[in-house]
Amino acid sequence: MGELLSLALDFLFVASMSLHNSTKHTDKHLEILKEYDWFTALYYNPKYTRLFNHDKQIRGYLGQRYSINRMIKKKKPSEMLIILLDKQAKKQIV
Repeated sequence: MGELLSLALDFLFVASMSLHNSTKHTDKHLEILKEYDWFTALYYNPKYTRLFNHDKQIRGYLGQRYSINRMIKKKKPSEMLIILLDKQAKKQIV
């Protein structure tokens, strides 16, 4: 199960980077999301802050307009974002 999730996340990364490669686009999405309390709680969490600014997979995911619009509409982070943040945070520790 974990391998399948890893493959799905890798596919998501490749797809997101090819669709939204722009740093300005991702930065714009971050600024929009920072207006929401649920996102600022994640963004300023010491475990994740560096990931939002420097991790290619996280930034690729946040560059997707569909992902951002879905989170804004639901007024909460997507499960995929949480999984991706945790996965990348574990990589930083090791």
